[in-house]
Amino acid sequence: MSDPFDRCLVCRRVRRVYARVDAGVLCTACYRAQRRCGRCDRLGIGSSRGLCWECLLTDRVEELRARAGPDRSVRLVGYLDALAASPNPASTLRWMATPPFALLEEVVDGRLELSHRAFDQRQGALGEGSAVAYLRAALVAHGALPERDETSAAFDRWLARALAGLRDGRDQAAVMAFATWQVARRLADTTARHQGTPPESAVKHARTQVREAIRLTQWLHAQALDLGDLRQDLLDEWLAAGASTRRSVSGFIDWLSRAHPASRRLQVAWPAAGHNPPIASDEQRLQALTALLTDRRVDPRVRFAGAAVLLFAQPLTRVAALHCGDLTETAGGWLIRFGPRRVHAPALLDDLLEELRSTVPGSSRTAARASDWLLPGRKHGTHITSEELRRQLKVLRMPIRPGRRGALLALAAELPAPVLSEHFGVHRARAAQWTRAAGRTYADYVATRTVTGHR
Repeated sequence: MSDPFDRCLVCRRVRRVYARVDAGVLCTACYRAQRRCGRCDRLGIGSSRGLCWECLLTDRVEELRARAGPDRSVRLVGYLDALAASPNPASTLRWMATPPFALLEEVVDGRLELSHRAFDQRQGALGEGSAVAYLRAALVAHGALPERDETSAAFDRWLARALAGLRDGRDQAAVMAFATWQVARRLADTTARHQGTPPESAVKHARTQVREAIRLTQWLHAQALDLGDLRQDLLDEWLAAGASTRRSVSGFIDWLSRAHPASRRLQVAWPAAGHNPPIASDEQRLQALTALLTDRRVDPRVRFAGAAVLLFAQPLTRVAALHCGDLTETAGGWLIRFGPRRVHAPALLDDLLEELRSTVPGSSRTAARASDWLLPGRKHGTHITSEELRRQLKVLRMPIRPGRRGALLALAAELPAPVLSEHFGVHRARAAQWTRAAGRTYADYVATRTVTGHR
């Protein structure tokens, strides 16, 4: 009996034998790569049916159209067309064999209504990284579902669950009013300013404000008190007994002052600012930047984000939300827009920026269409999150905050405050502060900080 494993003639790797020819043996992948599709004559087949991956995907999508029927297929036509035109049909077919694909089959078969209401019910407490959220974004991108403010919708779902921890009554109504009329509205305004994708910090802050308002109210209820009984000594006691995040309740206290006259004298005291965070030296920034740019295994989006922090003193929230139009190639090199005016990128970033612009946005697995975001995220119509960039840079041991402060100090030592503000998006008052900090000499300022122990 012949050995089922042998060295393939084409790839030269020892693999399971799929076919034997005169010159030797072929593995499955190489055998299929040498055959032409029985339908379109394209070189390379994807299965024993003798069809290429493109034709196999076309058949699979046509099967979905037939199952959808005339009504649902009309609404799904954009999404299914994009699915069939996937630039990586093999990857898309593999996704169709995974459990998340069953969700699309429910939509196709009519078991899951094609509406935001039905998707909201199915998503429930699942986060925005769930299969339901990804499919919803894809269906919105291709016209099967209407567009809406997903950030506000997610906040509403979270709020309904959070308020369930409060007993019915006036206090619950007060927290609900605060969350709905102040927190949710401000979050919606922030979302609109950021074209539908607000910074994660804004979403976290919104939830923290409501969460701490609920915790304060629950603490009062545990002592047979309600919000109308809240006094400064009680508020101070509650603040002192918990973490610093409890001070996020200040917005709720201000809100109460308009409903309960007795609350107008209540104040949330903030602790004195601690020591200044560390500042990375030029040498530290250069070492980190060199390591980042030379490691081609790292996602170019992450390498660009790190370079923007270490060279241009940019916050990750701004880097994540850059548009393709913010990066321009000219005869004199690359220009990047972080503020009202563009800045020239140094030549050491040329290869990275070329790689970044040549990367096809979107995900072939879910038939994403082209995106205007410079750093597109996995979900349709979104950019990569600053939290994801921060997480990956931390894995690479990048000095994110010290590196940004070091870059700010270096820029402030060379540029006047107005230029720093216009070209790098730094607020005018903050740019003036950094310019004054670098006023003597950059080296003297760093030496002073070293002597005082701020390393």
